[in-house]
Order: sequence, then C-alpha cells, then structure tokens
Amino acid sequence: MHTLQLILQNDAACRTLLDQQGTLAQSLLDWLQQLIDAPGISKNLRASICTTMIRISKRNGICPSCLTIKGVTKLGKDPVTGGGFGDIWKGRLGEAAEDQLVCLKVVKVYLMSDMKRLLKEYLREAIIWRQLRHPNLLPCLGLYYLDDSQRICLVSPWMENGNLVEFLRSQPRNAVNRVQLMRDITSGLAHLHALKIIHGDLKGVS
Repeated sequence: MHTLQLILQNDAACRTLLDQQGTLAQSLLDWLQQLIDAPGISKNLRASICTTMIRISKRNGICPSCLTIKGVTKLGKDPVTGGGFGDIWKGRLGEAAEDQLVCLKVVKVYLMSDMKRLLKEYLREAIIWRQLRHPNLLPCLGLYYLDDSQRICLVSPWMENGNLVEFLRSQPRNAVNRVQLMRDITSGLAHLHALKIIHGDLKGVS
C-alpha cells in the first residue's frame, strides 16, 4: 500500500497509470477497486485511489467491472416519477418474483452529443457512490445498461416508503420522530463532508 501511495503522489508515475487504455485500463480500474475495498486502508489513500479511478474512468469511459450488473427488469409501463435529470423506475434485480426490488435512475438524453458527457458524469457518480458505506446513506448497487445499450441507469435499493416527503405525509404527525430523522440526515451528511464530498441536491424528495 505504501508503494501505491508513493506512485499516486508522483506526477510522472501517476500519468503512466492514467495513460493506460483498453483492457489495461479496465484491469487497472478493477485492481484499484479491489484495493479500495480492502479493510484497514487509510482515509487519505482511499481518497487518492478514488480520485485516480475517476480520472481513468473519465478518460476511457469505463467503470469497475463489479459496478456493471445484469438481470435488471423495469416494472410497469411508466416511470414512478421524473424530473429534469431523468426518470425513476421501479425494477427487479433477478428473475424470480422474490428477488430484490430496485430503483432505476435513468438519465434523459435529448441530443446524441450529450451521450458521452452524461455517461462520464454517471460513471463518476457511480464510482464515488460505490465507495460510501454508512447506515444513513443508501448504497449503490451498480450500473445497468438499458436495452439499447445507449443509456445507463444507476441502481439502488427500492425504498418502499418513498422519499422523505412522501413518508412524512403518509404518517400521523406524532408517529414519526422527526428529530431522529434530522439526526440521521446530518449524520449521513457529516460522513460525506468528512470525505470532502458535497451532496449538491439535498432535499426531501431526493
């Protein structure tokens, strides 16, 4: 690990890593993901590895192989909700009826010229999100390529109670400990900020 830290801190050595393409870039990205998943890794080294992974991903339009998942099925004919960023679909991970329900965040693409830019943004978000582990942060299950293979969606566990606004509206006022909810939210935010990550779109419906 110490050797890797020295490499990432050396501009010339780091450029050599970033110059890799094709299967070498993919293998490198997968290896870095395995390292970042290892127990006992320091916070600073984890941050350096994550930054390097994002740069490799951006240059090559790829993500760690473990983030690409298969066997996802969209449920229903219409999205559950949508916005300027894209649509939210309910889906299922696996073929059996009892398999996990998931949330599919599908990006909207208006122009083909936006495709590469949006792909890089989604890959970046997925890589960062994949590294987060906290009881008050929803985990990222991975990325799924839709039928046309032109669009991707971020996959996360399905929240049966909906977003925070929907949940509060569905419950009697005295049935919910709102102070505890605020504590949980701030705890998750504190974890993000400790990693120098800004949410950027914090609201009750997100």
